[in-house]
Amino acid sequence: MSTYRYQEPASTGAVENCQQCESIFISGGSANCNDFCDGVINWAISDEILSPHNYASTTEDDIITPDYGEPDFTPGWYYAYAATSTDTDTGTYQVLQIKVASGFPNEIGLISHCGANVCVSQ
Repeated sequence: MSTYRYQEPASTGAVENCQQCESIFISGGSANCNDFCDGVINWAISDEILSPHNYASTTEDDIITPDYGEPDFTPGWYYAYAATSTDTDTGTYQVLQIKVASGFPNEIGLISHCGANVCVSQ
């Protein structure tokens, strides 16, 4: 079982067991959301991360935590994510954007899906 650290501004919480965290799989990032929707580039989703919700219920303001040793995600960039290891050519996935200005690293600011080869906000 994994652990997480809950934080609030100006305080750091204790490390706790992550009983509600779920594993999701996430792609490498892109500065352009539409890169995940062009049907040409095969974005392999291979890095497992932890999220307080599962794939279907991941929402804006969730914090995603990279697995141990992985770097933080780039603020303002987009990442495809899925319930299983897949790719954007054959799998079911959504696209999230990491907030640029946030009190927490890796906070989700926007969730999109692909429609007519462009990103559409949920």
